[in-house]
Amino acid sequence: MPNRSELTDGQYAVYRAYYCGMCKAMGRLFGQVSRLTVNYDMTFVAALLHDIAKQEVVFDAKGCITGPKKKTYVTANPLLDRLAAANVILAYHKLNDDVLDNRGIKRRIAGCARRGLKKAIGRAAKTLPQVDAIVVSRLQELRELELAGCDILDKACHPFAALSSELAELVLEQELSEDLRAVCYNIGKYVYLIDALDDIEDDYKKKRYNPILFSQGREFGGRQKFYKDNSDTIDFVMTTTLNRAAESLNNLPLTQCGSLLKNIVHKGLRNKLSQVLSSCKKVGSKGKV
Repeated sequence: MPNRSELTDGQYAVYRAYYCGMCKAMGRLFGQVSRLTVNYDMTFVAALLHDIAKQEVVFDAKGCITGPKKKTYVTANPLLDRLAAANVILAYHKLNDDVLDNRGIKRRIAGCARRGLKKAIGRAAKTLPQVDAIVVSRLQELRELELAGCDILDKACHPFAALSSELAELVLEQELSEDLRAVCYNIGKYVYLIDALDDIEDDYKKKRYNPILFSQGREFGGRQKFYKDNSDTIDFVMTTTLNRAAESLNNLPLTQCGSLLKNIVHKGLRNKLSQVLSSCKKVGSKGKV
């Protein structure tokens, strides 16, 4: 999510248009159920890759299933369609992981949602077979590290971080520059780590693997106490990751969404980190577009 207070109305409208454009593309290509998987991560990727590719962006406004009010959205183009397929692939395989990681009602909900995407994943995997293959491969690599109780933080982060850059390259259909690869890699690493920080209490209680908890010796005396006791490590890892992403983003030749993208990386991601570290309970992906 961007830092809304520092965006103009026009910049925020563009962000919302990418979100709605992704949603409409998924519904058109992969069925209405798939629209429930649209998320902020892929909205950022959509804005970034459209800018890098210098893809012409056309806006339109139509009604939405969420209400009668017209919403501005990015209209269909080949890059947006590939991004929609990639989003479905990621969502489906994430649900696979949720089925394996959870029990009881959460497992049943994940299983039901996965079944709802059965037709969508078939179409998406046919559209982007290489993306489907790399997602399966990297998530399997990640699962093996988790099952082994990996206590080396960078090693545990690598599969998802690498997946983020590999996915961008396959969707963009061109080799990434060094700076773009670094942006995607480090934001992927950040996403993996921020989820781990936010989930740390639930993971401890349910005896699930958590890379930050395992790297710090598995001692846990409560969410805020853990953050305080391990503040040096958490601050170093998160600040280093965010700084690398920000420095690499600054080097990219952005012309369409530069201010929006820099707002998200320089401010929005840091705001989310502060929100998670200051909260006494799980924050999740709160926000509305």
